[in-house]
Amino acid sequence: MTESLLAAFLVALRESLELSLLLLLIDSYFKARSAERYGARAAGYGALAALVAGGAAGYAFLDPDGGQRGLWAFWGSTSSGLLFFSSPFLLGKRLPARKARLGILLFGTGFLLFFFEAGALASVLKGTGLALTNNGGAMLSGLAGLLAGLAILGLFSRFVLPRLDTSGVWSLSSLVLSLGAIRLASSGMDEFYEHDVVIGLQLGLTRWLSEAVHHVQALLLIAPHPYLEMPASGLMSFLGGDRIAMALTLAVIFFPPVWILGRLVAAPDPEVGHIRVGAEKRMTMALFRQDIFRQGIPMMAAFFLMVVQVHAANLSLNPLFDPKPVHVSADEDERVIRIPLADAAGDFSDRRIRKYVYFYGDRKIVFLAIQRPDGLVATALDECEICRPASWNVKAIGYAQRGENLVCKYCVTPISAHSVGDPGGCNPIPFESDADEQYLYIAVDKLIETWNEAQKIEKAGTHF
Repeated sequence: MTESLLAAFLVALRESLELSLLLLLIDSYFKARSAERYGARAAGYGALAALVAGGAAGYAFLDPDGGQRGLWAFWGSTSSGLLFFSSPFLLGKRLPARKARLGILLFGTGFLLFFFEAGALASVLKGTGLALTNNGGAMLSGLAGLLAGLAILGLFSRFVLPRLDTSGVWSLSSLVLSLGAIRLASSGMDEFYEHDVVIGLQLGLTRWLSEAVHHVQALLLIAPHPYLEMPASGLMSFLGGDRIAMALTLAVIFFPPVWILGRLVAAPDPEVGHIRVGAEKRMTMALFRQDIFRQGIPMMAAFFLMVVQVHAANLSLNPLFDPKPVHVSADEDERVIRIPLADAAGDFSDRRIRKYVYFYGDRKIVFLAIQRPDGLVATALDECEICRPASWNVKAIGYAQRGENLVCKYCVTPISAHSVGDPGGCNPIPFESDADEQYLYIAVDKLIETWNEAQKIEKAGTHF
């Protein structure tokens, strides 16, 4: 029970710290402009209102085991995306000067930042309380986490923020971009988000491209045939594949920070022709470049956040496949290992890596097999000639598979399936084998000879 209550505290603390960071950015924006902090307080009031309203709605209407999770996550992602993708349209804009309009706008922003997260948090705490039959304890743990995060916000805002020089850093567009980027980057960590925005966008684009390509093929009367290769089928398959979808996803995701940063860098240099003193000219240009650098900090930070998000999405959509080696033995008379090309686990035509282990006395010889795109079944040791991690670092030895490529687990180098079975580079150490329509045949003597030669290569150790 204690561990579950601690988990509830940490979830609430995480959400509170995220909210605190967003409110600190808003506060620093007003501080940098030496403006009245009324707007920052209005955003804080909006976030507190979202905590109450969103928490009540999530506790009352959201099922901890699912329910309206998808719809809730959709609107949460939409609110984050609205901030992120609206930032280029705010270039050169300013917040309204009238206090009433400013207060309403900032109150709504604070409310939008935390309403859906507050609902998700309340539902998680409700689920914890039901599991422990201790609703009061779960809610108190969550409340303690929220208060701890807000206390950190108060301390930072009081003692640290006044000492930070944020002048010349913020514009309205960079502030909104930063708020949206943080929300998008953190959405994948929330309990109610099965997929973050990047994954959802790429999956949606993949489906749309696939349907669009099939529609074009039907219009051109070159619909795919189950046996015959149709004209431009390779091109159509590429255009409707996940690589094009990923490229479009990158273009969409990186457009706001790249556009804003590009407009900033493209700003014309100040006129210094009328300045006669050389030192003053150099000072003017230096201050201008320093100002450009400071204004570019939020965009670069947002760009970095989205790079991390895209990388995480790519890993999620293309996870490493590292099967457990299957024990095989040899025919004692023929000294041959016979592996079926199709069994209950599937057949080699799926082009997924298979791993096997052969016991040579008290030693283990781990090897792999995979059907290459050209139809050849290639075999190799689960070892590399170049990367020789130390024997204690077992997790860094060998290969895994991501998508169509093998990946060296030590140096994370992708290796094309076309080259498996060929020597050199970071390829797995190959050895000869034969195959017919039913079986893969491996000569034990050849396997042992290749393995013995591989053990003579110096193992240099590892820093991973």
